[in-house]
Amino acid sequence: MIYGIFSYFYDFMMRDIPYDEWEKYLMQLFYRFGVRPCGDITELGCGTGNMTGRLSFDGFNMTGIDNSAGMLDIARRKACENDISYILDDMRSFKTRNKQDAVLCVCDGMNYMRSVADMTAVMKASAEALKDGGVFIFDLKTEYFFKHSLDGKKYRGKYGNSECVWTNEYDDADRTHHYRLEFFREGRRLGSEEHLQHVFTAAEIMAAAKAAGFKHAAAYEAFGFSKPRRTSERIYIICG
Repeated sequence: MIYGIFSYFYDFMMRDIPYDEWEKYLMQLFYRFGVRPCGDITELGCGTGNMTGRLSFDGFNMTGIDNSAGMLDIARRKACENDISYILDDMRSFKTRNKQDAVLCVCDGMNYMRSVADMTAVMKASAEALKDGGVFIFDLKTEYFFKHSLDGKKYRGKYGNSECVWTNEYDDADRTHHYRLEFFREGRRLGSEEHLQHVFTAAEIMAAAKAAGFKHAAAYEAFGFSKPRRTSERIYIICG
């Protein structure tokens, strides 16, 4: 099971992620694509609630969906008095109680989809959840990023008396990046997790969006409004 043991290490390992800057970019996208202030937003793959909580603080009515009970337990503890609904569900088949102004899947959650069929299922569920005029916003890590920034790299992070060893390998044949995470506490091995993230081509993304019934889509290099380049490491897709 992924994000089991990892859920307890996740926030330590992601402590250098510039979530505040990422949220500012989302707010720019909301403005550009007509997401109303204080609207209803569902975040898929919300993890420990780092983005869901920020958007809730800024006045949006937030729902967070994830398939890791461990990640959601931490998200709920962090939410405190924030009125956020956290739901254990599969983002390929989720449903919402009311129509949403936007559905989000950021921090490369969509890379965990292993096939175009999986990606299409997420898009269909998101399209069904949206109000008329609503948008589905998601990001993706690119093949360039996996090949040039991660492939063959090994990282070791220490957090108090705990440690995580993270190794990376990219497979050209099936466009899949393999993460292996090993966890230790006071020198004792706690366990390991294997994570797979898939690379999608522009044609595959467009085919999935069309099959889901979206009428238009825009693609940008993160975190601006330029067209994606061959050397882009992360891209954003907005479907409506």
